[in-house]
Amino acid sequence: MSDTRANPASRWVFIYCHNTFASGKTTGIERVVQNIVRHSVDIGASMGLECAPVIMVHDQLAVIAATAITTPDAHESRPTALRKFPGSDWIDARIDRVQLARTLRWYRVKLQMRVSDALMRAFKSETLRRAVFIDPADYPVARAMRRLWRRVRRPAPHGAPITRIISRDDDLTGHILLMPEVRWDRSDWHLPRQFQAQGGKVVTLVHDLIPILHPDPSYNAANIAHYTAWIDENVARSDAIVAVSNTIAEELRLYLDGRKTSLARVPPIGYFHLGSDYDLSKRSATPLEPAVAMIFDPSHHTFIMVGSITPRKNHAFALAAFERYWAAGGTAHLVFVGYMSLGTVDFLKRVRNHARFGKELHHLNNINDAELETIYRDASALIMASTTEGFGLPLVEALQRGVPVLCSDIPIFREVTIGR
Repeated sequence: MSDTRANPASRWVFIYCHNTFASGKTTGIERVVQNIVRHSVDIGASMGLECAPVIMVHDQLAVIAATAITTPDAHESRPTALRKFPGSDWIDARIDRVQLARTLRWYRVKLQMRVSDALMRAFKSETLRRAVFIDPADYPVARAMRRLWRRVRRPAPHGAPITRIISRDDDLTGHILLMPEVRWDRSDWHLPRQFQAQGGKVVTLVHDLIPILHPDPSYNAANIAHYTAWIDENVARSDAIVAVSNTIAEELRLYLDGRKTSLARVPPIGYFHLGSDYDLSKRSATPLEPAVAMIFDPSHHTFIMVGSITPRKNHAFALAAFERYWAAGGTAHLVFVGYMSLGTVDFLKRVRNHARFGKELHHLNNINDAELETIYRDASALIMASTTEGFGLPLVEALQRGVPVLCSDIPIFREVTIGR
């Protein structure tokens, strides 16, 4: 590593945050990663470890400033107005280049998934499936193409404040690479193996097995095959695995035990519970724009659903319940706070074309941390109607702030709430 390291003898924990940095999202898994980085310095120091976030640059790991993850607004401009969702028939004039890039990326990913799904349906060959979805390290042609692609790629995400590069010649014995993200992008699947080859240990954080055990319409055949490959070819080769709940740890243990014939070994599996942003709750909430603040006017109740909009989170179920409530004369507002996901375009079109959209029905996209704190503060209650979850971080955030929660009766929520 670069000689900018203060103490070469220190043991390091490198936290892989490439997708979190590149996407700029502040909900879901990205929010978890941000909190891990935010608290890693103090926790690491108490254990004699130094911690730093890393991203991929030119096929290698690069250390970046922690503030690029914990306070992403400091590294890119983001609009704070009321946002429309991708897939609507216009782009808000207030949208900036970052939000536009995210919208275009959403369409690109959707197109890639549709093409991949078509290939999966057209070709039944197991060899082809492995060539497309399994680590290309086993395929010389695919490996060569991957290297060529990386040479012409941009060296790093825009604005990455790189402080040092981890060389392929570095001795990584005693150091740890923590992989807390779900890696849908195959381009960096080789990094954990490379880290292990240089003497380091890899620990992977598993958030859920939903695409495998509980797929919903947002997951096509390509999604499921890709996620299964990530679990089998990457997670299962880790030196240790950590889940975000005991429920997920047990599901993962049963899943890997059932695949022992194809695995050299099953890594040790532990778990921890996610926490809320305690430091965030101590700081002042940011006033919302007038148009958004009106949604949370104290003259009526406002129910929020926080997190990515995907079929398993049951936004459609909640909307149907509120339609009956509104038909009976109810005046409370329903607010969806989060990004859309693949498989929800039709639902979000239904929301935008709803007779009560902009009145009692709302969708807020790209909300930052400070705005979310204000939303929690002013909300009457949080709704979590999910059919399955890996954890359910908004539930913890709401309870920590004293916000009432209406949630579905599923095992993970019973574990997280401990009977509350």
